[in-house]
Amino acid sequence: NSCKIPFKKSVAGWTTASHNVIPSIIWGWRNWHRGIGAGPGNWKSGFEMLKYFHSLNCSGIRLQAMDNWVKNGLARYIMGRLMWNLNADIDAIRHDFYEKMFPSDPADFAAFQHLYSRVAFGETPPACFIRDSLFFLKRLKKRMKTPEERSRWELFVLYIHEQILELAIKNATTDEDRIKRWSDMA
Repeated sequence: NSCKIPFKKSVAGWTTASHNVIPSIIWGWRNWHRGIGAGPGNWKSGFEMLKYFHSLNCSGIRLQAMDNWVKNGLARYIMGRLMWNLNADIDAIRHDFYEKMFPSDPADFAAFQHLYSRVAFGETPPACFIRDSLFFLKRLKKRMKTPEERSRWELFVLYIHEQILELAIKNATTDEDRIKRWSDMA
């Protein structure tokens, strides 16, 4: 990765020199997270990059994905499936993800996942994201039928509670207030 040669041009050059090129990229493909948010729509730019690498006959991609499954699961799932088949139906991939994550209520899980897009693109303030997320998570809790769903649900609940704490720190107005909020959390 040279700053003097644009990334795409560099990859194109290497594919003329070798039949076994695996670009290494750091790619957020993440859902919303305060301050570094790129919405789930970010997979679209990733999709364009996948098509470009495919057109150059790259043999793979080394991906350093950031953050965690709770925020990024859907985007990572889409990316993984598209790496197998660039012509796959993205709506079908999404539906498959929702069905696999919460087979007892994929529709509510889809609605919960959609909340990430709304906050990432500024349509919903973070406090409303948290409130609405808890609404859907409470509904999912009532409909869960398997221990696997319960385990996944707990991860999402922990993440939302983390967001509550982060928002409290962000909304602190003085250093004393921040320290008090940190102390209260501890």
